[in-house]
Amino acid sequence: MNAVNLDKNRHMPGRLPSVVWMTACLIAGSLFAGAARADVTDYAVSRTISATQDSNAQPTTFEFWHFIALVITDVPNEVVSATVSFDRPPVLSYDLFQAIATAYQYLSPFYSDDPAFLLDYPVTTYTLTVDRGAGPETGDVFLAADLYCEAIPYFTGDTYDQLQSYDVTQPMVLTFNGFTLNPSTDIGAIQLSVVQDNTPGSVISVSLDPSETTFEIPADTLVAGAGYSIGLTYYNVVLTPNAGFNGATSGAEFYRSTTAYFTTLDTPKPCCRGDFNGDREFNALDIQGFVDALLAAETCS
Repeated sequence: MNAVNLDKNRHMPGRLPSVVWMTACLIAGSLFAGAARADVTDYAVSRTISATQDSNAQPTTFEFWHFIALVITDVPNEVVSATVSFDRPPVLSYDLFQAIATAYQYLSPFYSDDPAFLLDYPVTTYTLTVDRGAGPETGDVFLAADLYCEAIPYFTGDTYDQLQSYDVTQPMVLTFNGFTLNPSTDIGAIQLSVVQDNTPGSVISVSLDPSETTFEIPADTLVAGAGYSIGLTYYNVVLTPNAGFNGATSGAEFYRSTTAYFTTLDTPKPCCRGDFNGDREFNALDIQGFVDALLAAETCS
């Protein structure tokens, strides 16, 4: 197995679809398909391939491959156990862990090449088994090798360079290539997320139509002098309503993801031109700031 070790604090936020994102995709898909709700409402298996953008150019190679299995229920904390099983061969089974109150997930190791990934997570039918206290229930979903979109996500124009010197007090328009839905899939979307280094959660997390090619970061959304990852994920899914678990919607999901890294500019020292209180305006509020600076014998450089 060509598995690779990654610094998850640095790589996962932008590059790996989070359980929240996958849950939102499945729920949106089930509503779109008009699926009946059950105690297990949705379940899915997915393939993710990821790249890094380190210039204005589009990445040409991928760095890792990854498999995820997911089950969603409509009753919090009701699942006693959950597994995903498939015939490699032999038949293998892996436990799902509780990711949030209503979602249970399995995450594979990261793989450095596609052949090894497909060997361990082959083209086959995957069975999700859930015990909610009254015995096992199951749902099947077939996962193909490649129903990704053709486009490799990336930030176009000089967006990458602009991020490297981004002044957070100003808005910034990101541009990216967008994608066309794989014709063999049912729905798709773009996920754009921004995560501050070593900080849980996303500062920005939005879902966009596949045809969208711009997004504006509002002024004062990010922190000056901080490191960030920004992820662009293109998502395609095959939906099957009324599949297993007494009417749940199944999803076979395919993600292409690209991440870039940047550090915002430090806030300049607000000394000269009358802005003594640091609010980037010259007004009556600067009088006390002026007095404080005078008493402290501050000078401007």
